Order: sequence, then C-alpha cells, then structure tokens
Amino acid sequence: MSKRKLPLESPNWWPIREALEHRCQQTGSDTLAAQDFNQKLRADRLRALVRRKDGRRELLPAAAWDNFYVGMWTFDLRDPPGPKWEVFSHSHKGDPPPGHWFFVWKPDYERIFGAGSIGARGTVVGCGADAIRGAQGEGWPPAQARLGLAGVRGIVAFSS
Repeated sequence: MSKRKLPLESPNWWPIREALEHRCQQTGSDTLAAQDFNQKLRADRLRALVRRKDGRRELLPAAAWDNFYVGMWTFDLRDPPGPKWEVFSHSHKGDPPPGHWFFVWKPDYERIFGAGSIGARGTVVGCGADAIRGAQGEGWPPAQARLGLAGVRGIVAFSS
C-alpha cells in the first residue's frame, strides 16, 4: 500500500459504521466483520480518520487501535436507540469516546474487501440481532429476558 499522506477532507472518507455494516453483509457475521476491521486497522492496512466535536480531523496511526476497537451493541436499550456499530475505547472504560466520529479510507476498503455494492442499503439476513431472532423464532428473546436489561450492552468483538 502506498503510504502517501491522505487528505483530511475527501469524499473517500467513509463513515466506519457504514463500512462495518457493508463488511457484515459480505461475511454474514457481525463477529467476523469486527475481527476483520480490528485486524486491518491495527496492521495499518485500513487507514482511518477521526473527526472531533471541536472540528479537528486527524489521521489515526495503527498504534491508535491499541486503544480503540470496533464492535457492536448486542443489546441496545438506549433511549433513543443508537447505531448498531461503534468504535469503543479502552481509555473510556470500554465506552465510545464522546465527541469522536470515525471514518475509513474507502480505496483501502475496496482493495482489501472488494467494492461489492458499497452504498447499498437494506436488511441483511445473517447480521446482528435479526439473525439471532431468525434463528430462534419470532418472539426471541423472551419478554422476561428483555426486561431488566436496561442500560446493559454487549459487545460482539473485543480487542486483545
């Protein structure tokens, strides 16, 4: 991969949540999508940028992914519900870092995983809670299991 410096502003910066959902569609697995991203981000094969609430933009070195990691909320009882995919931070006790938005360089993604149908929207069988419900039947999880989970979140992939 060329190590040329990437622009801080470009339409090639793709929101990481959308890229993760696309990878999930390709693999049919939340866990595999998260593992693939964590591995490629740490190896500096999939380059990333962070935008902060104060307007700063920064290219993230591979070493930044020793602190950050991608995963997903498996039980999202936030009110209102938030996005399924998230970047979490060890330095924020496993929570998403506030005021940070993450992006990946789309040409890297396409080179590694293929372009496929980037940008296509739709429900995908085999990813996330929909796959779990489909495998367990329509009423899953049972109401008694859903009750009492307020404020609980599970993460599919953890970093090592």
